[in-house]
Amino acid sequence: EAATALAPLAEAWVLDPAALAAAESARAEAEAAAGPAATAAWRTRLAELRGPPAPAWATASGRDRHGPWIEAAPAGAGLRLRWVPPGWSWLGSPPDEPGRGDDEYLVRVRLGAGRWTAERECSQALWQAVMGGNPALAVDPARPVEQVSRADAEAFCARLAALLPGCRARLPGEAEWEAAARAGDPGPWGGLPAHQAAGAIVHQADGRLAAEPCGGRTANRLGLEDCLGNVWEWVADGYGPHPTGTEVVDPPVPALTGRGVARGGSWADPLDSCRAANRVAVDPALRSPQLGFRIVVEAEAGGGR
Repeated sequence: EAATALAPLAEAWVLDPAALAAAESARAEAEAAAGPAATAAWRTRLAELRGPPAPAWATASGRDRHGPWIEAAPAGAGLRLRWVPPGWSWLGSPPDEPGRGDDEYLVRVRLGAGRWTAERECSQALWQAVMGGNPALAVDPARPVEQVSRADAEAFCARLAALLPGCRARLPGEAEWEAAARAGDPGPWGGLPAHQAAGAIVHQADGRLAAEPCGGRTANRLGLEDCLGNVWEWVADGYGPHPTGTEVVDPPVPALTGRGVARGGSWADPLDSCRAANRVAVDPALRSPQLGFRIVVEAEAGGGR
């Protein structure tokens, strides 16, 4: 019975505190019955889902139904990040997915390391606190910053790292971004059925002239908000084909040699453009009212508090 209770952990992406406690109990029972070797994979997955200790630069930390979270206050602004564990996910889409592009070759990927991922797109308030000024066209501290090039987004990451020593902030790779947006679900909209996606994703609608405030719609299973819609998000990859093969472990991030990549769709795009697999090749110097970013932070090896 304990082994049966642990079986779903192999592909799990998040466990709420009650489920985590139950899994820990089931693991102990299974080990008592069959020995530690029989539950080695489950123990590993439990540790991955539990996440690392909060880093020294975090001002608060906790766990809720979406998993572990941490907070920081760079230059007095609020920043919350969510733990995205390592694991298998999908990159790309099946051939019959509506709206599919020719560059969405489907491949299963495993990311060997977890990372802290910003709960929300970078807001104008956070940008202004870290960088000074506000480049956004639709000015509102609660809305995502836009009108930022890829170099602008990378400069923000560097400045944030300087304000929070030990915080290794950067743009996510495409595989990291899509794994976070999907939260373990292979569907077009990261677990949302089509009849719910239209109401849960900020996309093209009559009269909409700008992005909405960050975090105004339903979070995904990992607690991440607006991965799909609101503003496109810069990623670290240079534009190119997805890795080949049916399963790839830790796909490399292609260097920027020409066009960059943005993900997620925006307030000005139809719903099909806000799918988790959709990708667009973008001039890295582009600044657009439809284009922003979110950060990831690498977990500290053996660090924290």
